[in-house]
Amino acid sequence: AGPMVNLVLCAISIALLAIAIDHVGPDSFTLGNSTVPLVIEATYYGMVFNAFLVVFNLLPIPPLDGGRIVGSMMRPELAREWAKVGEYGIFIILGLAFLGGSSFTAFLQTLQGWLLDLVAHFVNTAGIGVG
Repeated sequence: AGPMVNLVLCAISIALLAIAIDHVGPDSFTLGNSTVPLVIEATYYGMVFNAFLVVFNLLPIPPLDGGRIVGSMMRPELAREWAKVGEYGIFIILGLAFLGGSSFTAFLQTLQGWLLDLVAHFVNTAGIGVG
């Protein structure tokens, strides 16, 4: 349910971003030294953050939703063994983040980019113009 909620929030953010780009003028409220209107920045970061959460939560590592999905497709005896990996899942994630470094980040960014393109396509198909 978590990744699906993030996917819906990502789609809503993309739609709101498209609307904001078309309707928000340059005199709109900005935050700090930014030249971009706050509503555009907020919807952009909402889109990117939620897309990241979808991709991250669907990694096939047991404590994450992707690990549960993989476990649900296994035979029961293998699924029990797979669930035991969950005890070490946080260490696996931290290891990937710290030892994988830029290659792990690039992998996640590639998946995130594909997801954003796909969601933007569906939002576009729904009739809201996305650039």
